[in-house]
Amino acid sequence: MKLLEGIVVIAAMLVPFVAIRSHDMTTYLYWTAVTAAYLTYLTIKRW
Repeated sequence: MKLLEGIVVIAAMLVPFVAIRSHDMTTYLYWTAVTAAYLTYLTIKRW
């Protein structure tokens, strides 16, 4: 399960470069949102 979670997170991190094609502040904000969502998921999952 951890491998699948890792693959999903890496795939989500690659979205700005594949779909959005942006290398500016949008990428940073997107990565921040993905990281926050993943950390929230980990916190809720452990409860």
